[in-house]
Amino acid sequence: FEEMEKHSSWLVQNGDTQHVANTAWAFAKLGCYSEDFFGCLVKILPKLIEASNQQGIGNLCYAFATLGLLAGKHEKAFSQLWSKAVNFDSQKLPNEQVSQLLLVSSFIVAYGKEELPTYPLPPNAMGKFKEKAVTVSKSQKEVSHVLKDLGYNHDMEVSPFLNNESVLPPDMLCIDMACKKQMLAIEFDGPSHFSHEVGTGKVVNVENGPTKAKRRFLEQLGWKVINIPFYDWARAKNRDGKKLLL
Repeated sequence: FEEMEKHSSWLVQNGDTQHVANTAWAFAKLGCYSEDFFGCLVKILPKLIEASNQQGIGNLCYAFATLGLLAGKHEKAFSQLWSKAVNFDSQKLPNEQVSQLLLVSSFIVAYGKEELPTYPLPPNAMGKFKEKAVTVSKSQKEVSHVLKDLGYNHDMEVSPFLNNESVLPPDMLCIDMACKKQMLAIEFDGPSHFSHEVGTGKVVNVENGPTKAKRRFLEQLGWKVINIPFYDWARAKNRDGKKLLL
C-alpha cells in the first residue's frame, strides 16, 4: 500500500473506475487511510460517480464509512456518493451489497448525520440475511462465563441501538457481551478481526478495518468498548489466569 500511495494520482486518473473503487474498498478492509489516494479520488468524484456501476458506488460508500470519513473534509464527497447509493433497489442487488449499504446506513445514524437519508431496510430482511446469522464461538461463551463468575451481569449478542432506531437486520453489528445500564460493550475478537499475511494467510496481530470501524461506531453511539483479542485469551491458560486478564 505504501507503493500504491506513491502512484495514487496516476492510479485514480488512469485506472478503471471499478479498480479505483476496489482499491478504496481494500484500504478500508485493512483499516488504512491514504490522504494521497482519497484526496485524488475526491477531486474526480463527479466523473467517478458518473462512470461507476452500483457495486463501485457501494464499495466507495463502504470505504468512506469504514474509515470514518462521513464527517470532516470528506463529508461533502461522502454525501454525493450516498445520494446515489441510497436509491439503489435492494431487491435487485446481491445480499452482500445490500448488507454493505445497511452497514453504511447504520454509521450515518451513529454519526448523527440527520441530514442524510438512511437506506431502506428490505421488507424480507429476516430471510435475506438468515444465512449470516451470528454464531457464538466457544471462546466467546467462555469469556461470558468468566465475566459472570466475576459478577459482571450482561447479555450476549445485543443490538447497539437501544431506542429501537436500528436500521439493521437482527444480528448485524451486535455487541458480543453488553451491560446496557452501564453502556459497556465487550467484544471478543477472533482471528477474523485481524489482518492476514498475503500468501500464507497467517494472522497478523493488527486489527483490520471492520474491527476498528465497529469500535468507532459503538463509541459514536455512546458505548464504552473493551476488546479482548483471541491471542491474549489463549495465553491465559487457566480459569484464574483468565479472570486476571479480565
